Amino acid sequence: MTVRQKTGETLEFSRCGLTGRVMLWTRTSPPRLVGQEGGGEGRPAVWIEPNRLNSSVRMVHLTLPMRPQAGWRRMALVGEVAAGRFDVTVAYHEGAGGDTALFVPLDDLPLGCFALRVRGHSMEEADIHDGDYVIVRPQADADNGDLVIASHADPDDPEGYVTLKQFFREKDHIRLQPANAAMAPIHLYPQNGRAPVHIQGKVVAVVRQEAGAS
Repeated sequence: MTVRQKTGETLEFSRCGLTGRVMLWTRTSPPRLVGQEGGGEGRPAVWIEPNRLNSSVRMVHLTLPMRPQAGWRRMALVGEVAAGRFDVTVAYHEGAGGDTALFVPLDDLPLGCFALRVRGHSMEEADIHDGDYVIVRPQADADNGDLVIASHADPDDPEGYVTLKQFFREKDHIRLQPANAAMAPIHLYPQNGRAPVHIQGKVVAVVRQEAGAS
């Protein structure tokens, strides 16, 4: 949700269904918390901020376990996704009704979203770390700057793999950009029959269970 002040400045707005706690931020300032406390030891139970690479992606920090809570959404956990690691098992999304699930304080997510656990370090400069969970909205296309789950293959690796990267459409190819200066981008040229790329979904949120949650 977005609210606008009399000054004309646009504020992003998010409310935790469990605590009633409200988060406000602008595109040029860090988030600030408004409302109820409740995380124990002086910490908030939940806080949400925009992602540093793409402000439409919400970063959700929890000091509570991801078990059922009033106002929280059930999210099917369908597998893992590589972020710089290729020795992970990736479950291709086939629906949002899997047996394994986590619960997140985001009651406005689109229907059909699913969760993947991140494995690897290629997105660390976007504050997406090994062990975090990404919430993905299934879709087959992407805009420049979107954080996406993309699968690709080529004649040297016909099975291909699935990865979490930032999407860019260049003049003659697709660039999947890591957020780690030590890692090179992936350049794909699907128009000439090599390295076809398929977008499985767009990341709409990242969930992290902070130390001390149980």
